[in-house]
Parts: sequence; C-alpha cells; structure tokens
Amino acid sequence: MKYDSLDLIKQQLSALEEKMLAEVKKKQDLLKSIHSKQQPAAKNLLHYLTLRNEDIRELQDWLHIHGLSSLASSESHIHRQLQAILQRLGNSYPAGQLDPCTYAYNQQQIVYKSQLLFGKKKIR
Repeated sequence: MKYDSLDLIKQQLSALEEKMLAEVKKKQDLLKSIHSKQQPAAKNLLHYLTLRNEDIRELQDWLHIHGLSSLASSESHIHRQLQAILQRLGNSYPAGQLDPCTYAYNQQQIVYKSQLLFGKKKIR
C-alpha cells in the first residue's frame, strides 16, 4: 500500500491504535495480576508487542517522508507516540484518553527505579 496520502497514514495509525487497545482489553485478567505501579509499563509492553507484530516498514518510510515520527525509537511510550502523531494529523482525544505513558514519564521512572536499585548517584 502506498501511504502518499496523509488520510491513508491516519487510517493505518488508527487501525494500529485499535489493535493495541484491543490487546490490552484481551489481557485484562493478566494485567490485574500485576502490581498497580507496574500497570503503565505492562500496558506499554502489550502496545509495543502489538505494533511489532505488524509489518510497518512502508508506513514508517511515509511517516518519515511527511516529517512525522516513524515510531522507530518510541519503545518506552509507543501508544502515546502514536497518539501524538494522530493529533498532528487532526485527531482529538477526550480528557483522560491520552496514554499517561509519555517519554517524560518513562524518563522519570528510569531515574526513580535506578535510585531504588542502586541508590542516589554520588557527586564527586
């Protein structure tokens, strides 16, 4: 499929988002068994695995051609990145529907969890 139209790109991204959300819904019982503080990471992993189960190479090329994120380095916040692209293409999301698993959130989690594991970094 040739994604030279932004409408086609938007349709494909929307379909990917639907698949991501459906996978999370399908795995609700499993997610309930995971500690609440790990829920965002667990959902992000499901979103990421859903995306990587698809061949999106051509879509990624067209996203890049149109100056949009190609989703290539968004592992830590894949659903929110996809939502950000869709917002740039005109989608709007009701309050509370945007994924809280953002790049900034995940950077904070890395720092927090690193400190839990290794302690605070010593300043020399």
